[in-house]
Amino acid sequence: QVKIEALNDSHQIGLCLYNVVILSAVGLTLSLLLDQQVVLLYGVTCGCLVIGTTLTQLVVFIPKVS
Repeated sequence: QVKIEALNDSHQIGLCLYNVVILSAVGLTLSLLLDQQVVLLYGVTCGCLVIGTTLTQLVVFIPKVS
């Protein structure tokens, strides 16, 4: 419990960790299922990475802008 609002980011950090864990689990599961389909595996892996980083940046930085 910090008095300065800009330093009280525990909810956003928890949400970012939740996003990373869920997307990692989905990516790992799909990568184990798509062993033979290399192109689809590459697309799923890249999609999980891009979505994860984008959501993390949005959750962290959008509240600071507004």
